[in-house]
Amino acid sequence: MFSKMIYAPFVGIKPVEEFAGRVVAPPYDVLSSSEAKVKAKGNPYSFLHISKAEIDLDEGISCYDDKVYEKARDNFNVLLENNVITYSNKPCFYVYQMIMGEHKQTGFAVGASIKAYDEGRIKRHELTRVVKENDRVRQIRTVGAQTGPVLLINKVIPKIKEFLKKVECERKPLFSVIGDYDVRHTVWEISDDAEIEFIAKAFNEQNEAYIADGHHRSAAATRLANEDGNVENGRFLAMAFFEDEMKIWDYNRVVFDLNGNSVDEFMNKVKDEGFELKEADYHK
Repeated sequence: MFSKMIYAPFVGIKPVEEFAGRVVAPPYDVLSSSEAKVKAKGNPYSFLHISKAEIDLDEGISCYDDKVYEKARDNFNVLLENNVITYSNKPCFYVYQMIMGEHKQTGFAVGASIKAYDEGRIKRHELTRVVKENDRVRQIRTVGAQTGPVLLINKVIPKIKEFLKKVECERKPLFSVIGDYDVRHTVWEISDDAEIEFIAKAFNEQNEAYIADGHHRSAAATRLANEDGNVENGRFLAMAFFEDEMKIWDYNRVVFDLNGNSVDEFMNKVKDEGFELKEADYHK
């Protein structure tokens, strides 16, 4: 019944409660290999051993070496074999809440539709690099799991927001742990068939979403679905939050090369692309 819906439940891979605080780790693309190695030191359960498996291999090895993907698979299987992480018994949705200081946002882990992505109902705003797509394709294919979610934004659905409040107030979570920057991560599993149908149908009435982050992850999953002839029913792992709770942080970049332009020429070309420029206050 979920094949044509924008979001569907999925068989989750979740940490056992007693190990959750040691499994939790930052996304693979916010740490360098050296930073990840330091963070995971002394913690064999850190998910960084899967998402950045080069930290367990020789210094200086390429992140794209075959051995890195094979090591990620081996580390993943060790956590499964030792019951540090485990599969859910059936396809489920997962309520996921993050609290940082006074800011709180609550949404769902979902299986997002490849078909909706291809049709533009899951909207993109970035181009992707083939080398980064290839990396995620190889990671998913070798490990046998999608290990990083795409961040999706939905417009507010009042009946879903009410449901989330009830879950938060009335149910025991699978786990609740503190991660980096003192962010509390809490997860509840939604396994009741009637509730799963309610959630899927509510999102399908809206029938669209916006990719806030994870363009390479969604593109990689789409490539795999095409390779496997499964575009119609293919899914990618995603976190669906609501626009009223999202906090958008600055994403700063440094320009090192003006490509032959003077500073004024460069600034004018940026303005011609529709950007508004202003001088920022900063401290040297």
